[in-house]
Amino acid sequence: CLPNFDSRTNPITLFFRQPTIGEQAILLENIVKQVNDDKFQKWQSMHLTEAPASFAQERIFLDQHIRFSSGKDYEYSIGAYNELTVLKIVTGTISMLRLRKAIQWVLTKHLTLRTSLDFNSDKSMLLQRITQMHHTFEFVPSQTFDNDDHLHELLRQINENPNLFDLASGE
Repeated sequence: CLPNFDSRTNPITLFFRQPTIGEQAILLENIVKQVNDDKFQKWQSMHLTEAPASFAQERIFLDQHIRFSSGKDYEYSIGAYNELTVLKIVTGTISMLRLRKAIQWVLTKHLTLRTSLDFNSDKSMLLQRITQMHHTFEFVPSQTFDNDDHLHELLRQINENPNLFDLASGE
């Protein structure tokens, strides 16, 4: 047993100071017992929709604006963080309405998928904002292709198009 153990402190250092697995197990049992005895409240969302960007988000934003943009003509730019996944329906059909609803549900649930990055010149800082773009999500019109070479060319164009992933609008 650990005398005067306080569950509000970070026990990870205490955990690594235990020389044996048995003593680590005893420490974990004491922590679990104390957690179960305490009256903890579930963390609630603060419902924030705007905050300063993280260092990783700043890096992505700068990469897109400095390294990956070469002007307005996207022919000479690349899509910095486009991740293209192509699925082919081999047999049967798929309901576009159900697929759209499923994607909208995922976008609703996972706020990071609809976060935009905006430079606020008044505050001189990059801000992340949660957009409501998931309500207006639509599929682009279907593209058809003549053969495999044409398909691969379409996929290359889509993958390299920097206009498909717009950090400023969260789209």
